[in-house]
Amino acid sequence: MKATVAVIAVVLVAVFSLLAMVQALRFYVLASSAGDEGTRAWDAERGKLEDARRRSLHNLREVQFDFDTGKIDQADYDVLRVRYEQRAVAAMQRLDQLDGEG
Repeated sequence: MKATVAVIAVVLVAVFSLLAMVQALRFYVLASSAGDEGTRAWDAERGKLEDARRRSLHNLREVQFDFDTGKIDQADYDVLRVRYEQRAVAAMQRLDQLDGEG
């Protein structure tokens, strides 16, 4: 009788331990997938900002080249230079903010 009670107790402890491990694993999987989504969103935003910065700096070089070769006049150069500088600075500032958050 005592042996039967002991076996049942061991089996119950094993079953409850197994259930606890399953719940812990389920929680771990959910927590890690939520973190992955946040990381993917952060990476996607960072990629878009880096592309915007890169494009703006490229456009600045193009505008400078066009001005130097006489393809555009001073007024157009000034407008375009300010536009692309502002876009590049905005992208760089947001990238700095993301780096501070991450």
